[in-house]
Amino acid sequence: MPGWEERFRGQNTDLERLLNAFADELGKSGFKVKVNRKRMSLEATLETPVDKSWGQVVVSGTPNDFTLRMDWDADLRKLFWVDLASKASRIVSSVSSPPPAREVASWSPAEEITGEAPLGYVHPELAELRRKVEVELDGKRSVFLAQADTLEREGNVDDAAVMYLKAAVISRELGEKVYAEEFERRAEELKRSKKK
Repeated sequence: MPGWEERFRGQNTDLERLLNAFADELGKSGFKVKVNRKRMSLEATLETPVDKSWGQVVVSGTPNDFTLRMDWDADLRKLFWVDLASKASRIVSSVSSPPPAREVASWSPAEEITGEAPLGYVHPELAELRRKVEVELDGKRSVFLAQADTLEREGNVDDAAVMYLKAAVISRELGEKVYAEEFERRAEELKRSKKK
């Protein structure tokens, strides 16, 4: 399960507002969020007929020196979590005064990288993870589309529609809205054709 951790040192970071900001961000994206204020953590889940995603955000430390840890497990929405980790510094700065200095720790628990990094900085390891996830998802989408085509030719429209919907989720993750809409439209056409 991938994860990302950052250490922030600043003044007057409102840790409760920080947790609320992450809960809001996840809620806007359709996740069900459970916040545990005592443990300063939240758990987010998203489950649809074609996709499952889970993640947690944990804040530990004091307002002037804390660590923000995110872990996730996702079938198709992996880029969402990588992008949320990339937004972490902006979210922290929105509830901090003055903007904090931070130390970046890699997403791999086996490696640790420390040092000051400017706000908005995306660690090269996180950028590389994003690139790898994009390649992986593009490959999965190709497989789903091939499976959808085969299933459709065999007359198994329900399963073909599910494959098109999975391809649509990936297309949205990759920022390809036109393809996503096309695959969703095809899934709906298949569902309607079965009802006739």
